[in-house]
Amino acid sequence: MKREVVVFLLGVFCWSVLASAGLAQTANSHKSENLQSCLTGIGQCDRSLLTSAQAQELAEMHQDRNLWECLKGYATCDHSALNDTESKEVAKVERARNLLACETALDVCDESLLNAVEKPNVAELRL
Repeated sequence: MKREVVVFLLGVFCWSVLASAGLAQTANSHKSENLQSCLTGIGQCDRSLLTSAQAQELAEMHQDRNLWECLKGYATCDHSALNDTESKEVAKVERARNLLACETALDVCDESLLNAVEKPNVAELRL
């Protein structure tokens, strides 16, 4: 009888350990899926489930992605999220992109953004 009770208790203990491990694995899987959603932007992202290191990494990734979008001239660029250094870099690239558009006579040229040296050079190229 004692042996049966010990075996029973041992079985209950093993089941509870396995169930706890399964629940922990499910929780870890959910956190992993959430992190994946946060990183890719696909699906629901619950930032409260991220560690502070993950949240910091995600914020840096979003900042880098926004800078890239601004440098490429994408409409999704959020100029207000750029810091001073990034704003200057983006403005320089935008000016260069506009100058190239003007020099190649593309319809996207904004001649009002050209400086006094650039305007006559562009006009000469268009002759």
